[in-house]
Amino acid sequence: MLKRHILPIFAVATTIFANSSNIENVQILAENLNNKGDIVKASGDVLIFSPTYYITAKEVIYNKKDKTLELFNDVNILKNNTLLTVSEYSFIDFKNDTSITKPILLLDKESNLWINSKESKKEQNIQYFKESTLSSCDCDAPLWSIAFSSGDFDTKEKWVNTYNARLQLGPVPIFYSPWFGFTTDTQRRSGLLQPTIGYDKEEGFIYAQPIFLAPAKDWDIEFTPQFRLKRGNGLYSTYRYVSQYSNLKIKSGYFKEQDEYKLANKIENSSHYGMDIEYSNTKLLSSANTQDGLKVSLHGLNDIDYKNLENTDDNIYTISNNIITSEINYFYNTNNYFGSTEFKYFKDAKVTSNQDTILQQLPEISLHSYSKEILNSGILYSGDLTYKNDYRNTGVSANSYNVSVPFSYNFTVLNDFINIKLQEQITSSFINYNNDNTDYSNASFIENKHIINISTDLIKPYKDYLHAFNLQSTITIPNTVKQKGDIYFTTSDDTDLKPFALTKTKKNVNFSLNQSLFDKDSLKEIINHKLDQSILYEDISGKLSDLRNELTYYYTYGQISSKITYDHQDETITASTTSIRYKEDHFFFNLDHTDTENAEAINLSIGNKFNRYYTIKYKENYNLDESISNIKEYSLNIDKRCWGLNIKLANNLVAAPTTTDSAIRQNIIYFLFTMKPIGQFQQQYELKENN
Repeated sequence: MLKRHILPIFAVATTIFANSSNIENVQILAENLNNKGDIVKASGDVLIFSPTYYITAKEVIYNKKDKTLELFNDVNILKNNTLLTVSEYSFIDFKNDTSITKPILLLDKESNLWINSKESKKEQNIQYFKESTLSSCDCDAPLWSIAFSSGDFDTKEKWVNTYNARLQLGPVPIFYSPWFGFTTDTQRRSGLLQPTIGYDKEEGFIYAQPIFLAPAKDWDIEFTPQFRLKRGNGLYSTYRYVSQYSNLKIKSGYFKEQDEYKLANKIENSSHYGMDIEYSNTKLLSSANTQDGLKVSLHGLNDIDYKNLENTDDNIYTISNNIITSEINYFYNTNNYFGSTEFKYFKDAKVTSNQDTILQQLPEISLHSYSKEILNSGILYSGDLTYKNDYRNTGVSANSYNVSVPFSYNFTVLNDFINIKLQEQITSSFINYNNDNTDYSNASFIENKHIINISTDLIKPYKDYLHAFNLQSTITIPNTVKQKGDIYFTTSDDTDLKPFALTKTKKNVNFSLNQSLFDKDSLKEIINHKLDQSILYEDISGKLSDLRNELTYYYTYGQISSKITYDHQDETITASTTSIRYKEDHFFFNLDHTDTENAEAINLSIGNKFNRYYTIKYKENYNLDESISNIKEYSLNIDKRCWGLNIKLANNLVAAPTTTDSAIRQNIIYFLFTMKPIGQFQQQYELKENN
């Protein structure tokens, strides 16, 4: 049996152990141990450990006076259980916090990054390397690696610098850079982000390089110059600021077209530029017992190509039919009142713009008083006040006011079997027309409504299921108190007044049904059915309004739902939506079919993850009326331990600022290659053709 010796050694620790003012207890265990003066020699299976280090070697020489440790043969050093070095020789100077190791294999367990070097020197927190290779893949045959002549690794800041770096796929060099640096963690740092490299049949070679600056924890800025060989050059920037309750993002950009490309592609403007401001604050004026919030979304641009050329997936726009919406929203809420204001500005991004005729909402103000009881009588009342300013340079504009005050009383009968709600609601609306040569009379409309709601909620248990049933009927009897001026569809058929229409309530009886079937044990919903039907009494006979029917079936892996709207007068279905959702393990399938009076379309998305690392997806939006695909995308994603690859083929219709305002079909192939934890390289190849 081998006899082991234990010798405690006290060494002054610098950065390698703790801070320089601390002393760390180090112990050596070995088969053979000799102590002669200041020199301690150990051989055999030597083990050295402390609160910071765990070291093994075949032979060790320790100088107690100089605080140096020399290690020979099969040297393994583990620091803080995260940084492991494997070598044949290592010399450690504890006093000066330096070391020399050769050859060395360094492994960062937090990032899975390894560096293989002929020789390494360490000074405090920085490890220097010569003639080295790094990767995070298997050491024997890495899929990717970076070979470099010299470099350094700051183990405190988690940053690696390499010089004369050569990126290799397998043994094949594919890219050279005189310097390449990257972080091994996710902390924000200034530097170069992954570039976008691509090729377009008409635009030629494309290169965009984001430059990221993070001087403080609460703000950063990003510049992205881009170069399109046959088209032009541009610069985009993004400023971000974050505090405890607020977020701010300011984006701006400029792109200059080459004359030859502009003429060949019928581009209206020589330059494309714009600015976007996004701001939110969740505690602007509120106190402990109140809540408020501000959201700002402002967008200005000279045409839609400012957005198309942005070269980012960060879509902060609300775009519909080339209309870009800017908004400012604020709300303030207390226990008794709620108030909000909303500004909306709509920008027509088409070249042939009709901007002056677009109604702008500047602003809409709403005030709400929560329900209160009158003298403990059981009678509740609340109030709503709304002001809206709809303005445009050309055409009719209007200021409208609406006041609504409902009174209600609730009670039950037949031993709580029937719920009855009696409601009296008074509504007053006023419209002041302006900004047009046509002489319209200002409108005023006041009505009160007598409303009776009768409902019941029932639950019937069965052996395996629970049946929940809600049935209610609402009788509404309106009375027009005052009606004056020009009101669209009520006293006037002039379409100029259509945006300001007031709805005159018709006498009606509404029936609604909402029933569900639940599993008795798990209480999971299995089937839900909703039905809504009203009878309108324009005269004594009455007529049926549109029937709305919704049915949803929930199963283990998803749901199937159907919604239809049926017009009794025309005996036709005026709107229908059918949806299928399916998800089992890593497979998903989503299908939506929508058919309205204006459009019929199918939305499909399907994907599957298999063999642990691979995911395939397909997405399409198909316009059945025009027999054309608005969006069609195929993607393949590979996510391995040390690398990832995302390939996407997109065939989409996008708006373009051409002289004809015709949409352009883009065929784009995206490649995104990820080398963990170094970063990503993105390439895209584009082929455009007019639709």
